[in-house]
Amino acid sequence: MPRTRKDINIVIDANVISAVFNNQNQQHMDFAPVLSCLRKGKGRFVYGGTKYINELNTFQNPRYISIFVELDNKRRRVKLCQNKVDNITAELETTWTGSRYDDHHIAAIVIVGHCDIVCSVESKVHNLVLKNEVYEPYDGVRRPSVYQNQSHRHLLQQR
Repeated sequence: MPRTRKDINIVIDANVISAVFNNQNQQHMDFAPVLSCLRKGKGRFVYGGTKYINELNTFQNPRYISIFVELDNKRRRVKLCQNKVDNITAELETTWTGSRYDDHHIAAIVIVGHCDIVCSVESKVHNLVLKNEVYEPYDGVRRPSVYQNQSHRHLLQQR
């Protein structure tokens, strides 16, 4: 689905999927604005690639599935081309090595999906996705912002 200028493309790291979509999760209040943006705002849950799909498949209970179906029906969940995400993941794993860097597939989703926000509380994700140099080889891709808690809800405002 083509992106409009007002859309806010969001990657949700597996470490906060439950916090975003499960209102019983201890961290849900921090991530409830993300869910609200997806359901009622201009947010789009962007995902793809083999590793991320495998991670997402671990969240196959009715609570998540019903929300995913709702987002699909509203065209607020966007699945990217698996090969594109996997190929860029491989490129990033070759370029950005070492124990400081993890979750290259999240940066690949940002690149392929032109994402504005990454929801994550994992510092190794931040080490990679917040590096401007990661995105320089890819035309038109900007470094995303990272959403970690309610104090970052301003990131979800229309751009």
